[in-house]
Formats: sequence, structure tokens, C-alpha cells
Amino acid sequence: MANDGFDELQDFFEKAEQGAKELQGQHEYELGEILTDSFISNHTTSSSLDSWWESGKFNTDDLDSVDPKVLDSYVQQSTQFSTFDDMLEEAGAQYAARKLGFDN
Repeated sequence: MANDGFDELQDFFEKAEQGAKELQGQHEYELGEILTDSFISNHTTSSSLDSWWESGKFNTDDLDSVDPKVLDSYVQQSTQFSTFDDMLEEAGAQYAARKLGFDN
């Protein structure tokens, strides 16, 4: 019984270590893995990434063709972030925290 707290702590550190290993190096992620529906609903008035894109009238089939200035303007209007890069940075930090076991 006295070891329950220690066992939980050991499990936490093992999961954090595994998460850290998964985050090492360079990776390619789907945008939805980083900009989760939860992140979008917490930082915009939309409930999902798809609905956020739709509200901005963006063609998600070809996001590479989106003018970065237009995207940044939409981000400024629909979030508390100044740029899409700022938004991605925060979403990435939250993704890393989840992988390391620091999520709620």
C-alpha cells in the first residue's frame, strides 16, 4: 500500500521517458495532430479544425497555396494569436506536454 504513490510516480516517469523518445529528432505530423479539435475549441469560436478552416473559407485541399498574410489576418481575427506560426508554436508545446504526460 505504501508503494502505491511510488509506483504511480515511477509509471509517470516511464511514460514521460517514452514520450521524450518519441519526440526526439525531426518528425512530420498531420496538422490535426497538433491543432487538435480540443485546441481549436479552446482558442477559437470553432469546435474543430475543419470548421475553423471552413469559417475562414480556406481550401484545405491546398493549404500550401494560402497567402500567409491572409492566414495571419484570419488568425488575428479568430484567435488570440498574432500569426499562424504563433498558433502552431503554442499547439506544438501543448502536443509535447501531452506526449510527456503533463496534460490534464
